[in-house]
Amino acid sequence: MKCWDDLWGTLNKPGVVVPLRLKVYKDEQLFLEEMILTGGVYWWKRFNYEGMNKSSAVRLIKILELPPGLYSVDVSTIERVDEFREMESYVVFSYYNPKH
Repeated sequence: MKCWDDLWGTLNKPGVVVPLRLKVYKDEQLFLEEMILTGGVYWWKRFNYEGMNKSSAVRLIKILELPPGLYSVDVSTIERVDEFREMESYVVFSYYNPKH
């Protein structure tokens, strides 16, 4: 197995890149479709999932500024990445409300 930084990366090094397809739907219409290459660790997060505490490395997928509406998102891997094959993976969406 690769060493931690070689696998996950850091802010300055991508590690093993995972290609993703991101589709964002607004009011049931395709709003955005994009292929994104994720790499590097942006921060660490601890969370509770189904009663179990988890610790995770977080990769940023995309920052979007969205107009009001009803949104749904589809994220899928484009190709198999063997280095992450046996690992649990989660996708989380959050909001950021900056003061303009």
